Amino acid sequence: MSGRARKRFLLLLATAITLCLPLFGADDSYTIGIFPLQDMASTFPLFVQQTGEKYANTYCILNEKQMLFHLNAENMRLTYEQNEKLRGAYADKSFTTVEKIAQEPITKIETYPSSLPISYRKIPHDEKLATLLSSGKEAIEWYCSKENLDALLLLEATDLSKITRIEVLWFDLFSNEVVSIFDRISIDQNFAELEEPLGLALLSKTAGDVSVIVFDNPVPTLEVKEEGTVVPLDSYLVFLPEGTHLLQLGGVGYLSRSISLDLKKNTITHIDAQLEQEVFDEIKLNSTLGNVDWYINGSFREHSTNLDLKNYALPLIVVAQKEGFSNKTIQTSQTIEYLSFEMKPEWMDDNQLLLDAQKGFYKSLRNTILMFGAYVAIATLANTYEVESPLWQPLLVATSGISLVASLQTIMNLATYTSYAGSGVR
Repeated sequence: MSGRARKRFLLLLATAITLCLPLFGADDSYTIGIFPLQDMASTFPLFVQQTGEKYANTYCILNEKQMLFHLNAENMRLTYEQNEKLRGAYADKSFTTVEKIAQEPITKIETYPSSLPISYRKIPHDEKLATLLSSGKEAIEWYCSKENLDALLLLEATDLSKITRIEVLWFDLFSNEVVSIFDRISIDQNFAELEEPLGLALLSKTAGDVSVIVFDNPVPTLEVKEEGTVVPLDSYLVFLPEGTHLLQLGGVGYLSRSISLDLKKNTITHIDAQLEQEVFDEIKLNSTLGNVDWYINGSFREHSTNLDLKNYALPLIVVAQKEGFSNKTIQTSQTIEYLSFEMKPEWMDDNQLLLDAQKGFYKSLRNTILMFGAYVAIATLANTYEVESPLWQPLLVATSGISLVASLQTIMNLATYTSYAGSGVR
């Protein structure tokens, strides 16, 4: 078959499949396939997937033409599903079912979601499939329709000693074009420096008017607001449309600060999210056992009965230690003027009480099993040998009695263990 005839065949095949199959496999996600055209190591397709899930995890419909395309595609899928039901009914020669399905009106949708979550699907390398997908967009369109893919990423790699040229081609059913969105050089397959450029490339094809804000050095309780509304944080990333934005950065125990940003579409902006801790005047600490060792947020402060802690920050973790007594720890995220520490001797420690009760139960359970085993063994021997000896009776009475006492002790220990565990002792 000549090259022209081959392309014509693929075009006809793709057209037929596109008309018969649904363009979109599901209405609740936008599926992007990742296929390496060369037999590359699995690290780069995985890297592409992870980068996409981080920077391009939502597909946004940007204009009316694109919305109409997706709406028609979904209605085609619904029509296809009804035709499949009819085909199955014809195959089963169930003419009653055929008539019933034929009379059912096709439910067509009038609206389509403006955004969808993106799912990425890695496709293993295959030489024959690589040859097919390299032949042109008709073959790619056919493959996407066949596999229920909304878009396809084709990865090309050219090795030049320690340098690898990596190119990413994009195809989606809406634009029906194969375009290069990423072309970079990697040294020793160090992909870390390629993450942001690749993330922007994927973002431009899924939501081109959005900018990415990366919060570096974030505090543990970081919260971002815009005009009083909390902005969702995903791995300390925020996606915002182009334009001017005033953000408020804050967190429990930290002073808030405002940042004004003039964002351009399809860019990544890094912001240092370090915040100054909020400092409070004074808190008084008291030990009911006299002098103790005070530890503030993990650092030793002093050995005393009372401690006036000034200019402290939240959250605050205070530990009191004294030889022969269990440590007392109090953690607070609220301003408090006074804290009193009551400490128990080590033998009264909750954890130790629970552990001792547990050990006592298992010990008595072991003894009960052993004594019942001894009783069963003696009874079996007596019945086996049928020896009329006064020795067996005392042994049977002794083992059965001890077994009964051990059972009662096990029940008591179990009740104690259950009581401690059920009361929240830990």
